Amino acid sequence: MSRRERDACTALRRRNPASRCTRVPTIHLAKTLLSWLPALILAGILCRDAPVVAQGRMQIRPGGRMAAEPEAGADATPTRVHPPTDRALSRGMRRAQENIQQGEFAAALRFLDEVLARDEDSFFESEESGRFDGVKETARRWIRDLPPEGRRAYESAFGPEAERLLERAMSSGNFADVQAVVERYFYTPAGYQAALLAAAADSDAGRHFSAALLYEQLLDTPDAVRRYGATLSILAGSSWLAAGDAQRAEEAMGRLGAGGRASVRIGGRDYEIDLAGDRVDWLRSIVGLPADGSAEPADQWLTYRGNAARRGSATGGLPHLRVRWRVRLLSPYPKLEELYADMSAAMEQAGQSAPVASAPLAAGDYVIVRSPLGLFGVDFRTGKRIWQSERQRDAQIEQLVRSGGAGDEMAHGEQARALARRIWDDYLYGMTSSDGWRVYAIRDLPMAADQELELSPFMSMSGAEAAPLTNRLTAYDLRSEGSLAWEVDGAAASGDLAGAFFLGAPLSLGSTLYALIEIRDDVYLVALDAATGQLQWRQQLANLETGVSLDARRRLQAAMPSYDSGMLVCATGAGLVVGVDLSQRSLAWAYRYDTVSAMDLMYHAGIEELKQWQSHRWTEGVARVARGRVVITPPESDELHCLDLRSGRVLWRLPRGDMRRVVAIVDDLVVLAGTKSLMAYQLDDGQPAWDGAAVQLPDDAGMAGQGFVSGNHYVVALT
Repeated sequence: MSRRERDACTALRRRNPASRCTRVPTIHLAKTLLSWLPALILAGILCRDAPVVAQGRMQIRPGGRMAAEPEAGADATPTRVHPPTDRALSRGMRRAQENIQQGEFAAALRFLDEVLARDEDSFFESEESGRFDGVKETARRWIRDLPPEGRRAYESAFGPEAERLLERAMSSGNFADVQAVVERYFYTPAGYQAALLAAAADSDAGRHFSAALLYEQLLDTPDAVRRYGATLSILAGSSWLAAGDAQRAEEAMGRLGAGGRASVRIGGRDYEIDLAGDRVDWLRSIVGLPADGSAEPADQWLTYRGNAARRGSATGGLPHLRVRWRVRLLSPYPKLEELYADMSAAMEQAGQSAPVASAPLAAGDYVIVRSPLGLFGVDFRTGKRIWQSERQRDAQIEQLVRSGGAGDEMAHGEQARALARRIWDDYLYGMTSSDGWRVYAIRDLPMAADQELELSPFMSMSGAEAAPLTNRLTAYDLRSEGSLAWEVDGAAASGDLAGAFFLGAPLSLGSTLYALIEIRDDVYLVALDAATGQLQWRQQLANLETGVSLDARRRLQAAMPSYDSGMLVCATGAGLVVGVDLSQRSLAWAYRYDTVSAMDLMYHAGIEELKQWQSHRWTEGVARVARGRVVITPPESDELHCLDLRSGRVLWRLPRGDMRRVVAIVDDLVVLAGTKSLMAYQLDDGQPAWDGAAVQLPDDAGMAGQGFVSGNHYVVALT
């Protein structure tokens, strides 16, 4: 039993049934501040100033440096997860590379074409570096980088076939056939034309994000730029604007060159661009924005940490301290409210205050929150509960609900601990996401019993088999007050989603949802249509020696993709992070890291040390992406890992120490939080900021919310 679970049991035994505690789990809205727990103290961190604590506001500036590359911990063990590989395919890739180096192009190009024709991608391990590279990504790169005689050989061998397939696709009007030409024959004239057609089809269908990725890939290809000129920049910029990303639009328009004027033809008319002026404003004046409003509203908070890169920030100044409304999330069960209050007080007394395993969303006119009693849609202006989803039925919590928390206290000890786990530990249940029109949540998540959690280290190492575990991804329509839009039930699904266990809420990009699922110990990335939940495609990412059905602790974690600059970053929560290039739907890289072995830790240090580690490890492992860096804090590792976004190469690592989570990435600083302190490190090299000093919270305070970034401040609720 963890420290938190023991506190829950102690609180239950000590509770006086005659007394009533007025502290209940609430949402507080103080202007722009959304906090799950009572916001008694607000702390703002100014990430450019010296560390100062005054009147509840912290101001911080970077300072000294020290070594940031640690040795692996004594209790670390090689990860027991394997990227999908094919030995025969890997040998063929090495032979193809040798043939290209020797100028023997014919055999090599035939093999690379066969690789690109495969339905799913896989990895092969480099003998020199030991890194895992995507087979399709590598094949395309080798074709792109062929010497002139190799490019001539490639276009001669495959150009006519690509042109024939494109003509057939255009005659049939089959979009999938056009996409197949893009994926297999991109580096041919027909491939460039197919990419333009596919991007135009995506744009016409409102899939502006997908269109922008294709235009960007063409912009990165010198031969395509020579063929289509400034048109590519205009098309890419227009699509990024329609997708709601003005910064990427500006970068695309920046490829037109510097100074002077340029002429482009749009819709049969010639236009001149003043390259010294504001190109994005000029583009807006010419092409406007899509009438369907598909660009994501800037004032919404639709996913964990605010945006796809998991580093969103709020606009405006510091929040006011006046509470405008509050909502009781355990109503109408006052005994559950008392039990929650007692557990929270016991945690504070033990110095173990922690944010709950959930975070509110701001979608449309609603604040979306999830409590143990269900998913709520709260009117942002009035605080009224407008709708509530069907309650998640969990046997242990249902016993508490039916009993009202009264009766034999020892008889309800396990049920109280289950409630505590649901509130503070169950990130898979608590984390939701939205695209502004629908909200997505995971259902059918029974809470593991005490015995399952205690035996989890043994089960995961024993080679035992368990019945497949499935759950349900559910979509609720915000335009019809939370009515059920669709659902994908792993137990009832057929085809490639049969037996699916969703590992986290999906990430919405354009009109597509990206989610991680596990099916019989294999982890997949799946792309679903946001409007219907229909599967578009899937890609295997990993094979696990121990699945989630035998790892009750991993069941509590949420594995959700992150995205930036065309790369989808998938932290599996099992010792592996995978980068997926969305423009080509191919694997880019895989990074494996050593994990802490619960069995080894228990054997060498004892059961109490194991429980201590389990209650003090990283709280969640969602990747954060900033300035071409990926920062991950996996709960199964005792290190922070910083990777290069494009290659997956590890740049630096840090031991966890007393820290529990990354709370902000602001400019060049990564800010970490522990139970009673905060630390900051340079994003570029992992060196300590703030003169290497930790900022201590007041003795009588603990962090009670997830917090958010506003400008260069980090704002968080304290108890």
